[in-house]
Order: sequence, then C-alpha cells, then structure tokens
Amino acid sequence: MNMESRTLQIALSPDQERFIEDWIASGRYLTPSEMIDEGLRLLKEREIIRQAAIVELKQEIQFGIDEADRGDLIDGEEVFLEIERLGAERRRQSI
Repeated sequence: MNMESRTLQIALSPDQERFIEDWIASGRYLTPSEMIDEGLRLLKEREIIRQAAIVELKQEIQFGIDEADRGDLIDGEEVFLEIERLGAERRRQSI
C-alpha cells in the first residue's frame, strides 16, 4: 500500500483551531494530522454503518412489500390499538 502524503490547506474557524490546540495540549494527540486521521477514520466508519442501515432498511421494506403482496397484512386500527395497549402496560409497570 502506498502511504504517500500530500499537503492540503484547509481553513479552520477559531473554535476549530482552539479545539485542535486543546486536544494536542492535553496529550491525547501529538499533531493536528493525527486528529484529522482519527476524524476521517470515524467519518468513514459512520458512513459504512449508514450504508449498512440503508441496506437493512431496503430489505425490511421489501419484506413488507412481499408480505403485502401475499395478503399478510394487519389492519392499521389493530396495530394502533396494540401500540396503545403496550404503552398502557408499560406505564402500569413503571409505577
């Protein structure tokens, strides 16, 4: 893997600059580059999680569509009555 580095100029607000300086002063990071590396790693991780959630949501939607196509539906009023019943039960249990 080529670990070639490039210099990139970015503009920081005073708050962002102070944030970086504070974290470096605390010893948590040694350089601004380390902080940027960590931030980018976290953004990449968050995007992977977001993409996985989208895939899961699409699967759930397709599951619901397939159920509807088969006629496996529950009446909306029944669903809301069940939600209300469960809510009331939870309220009673928390007393």
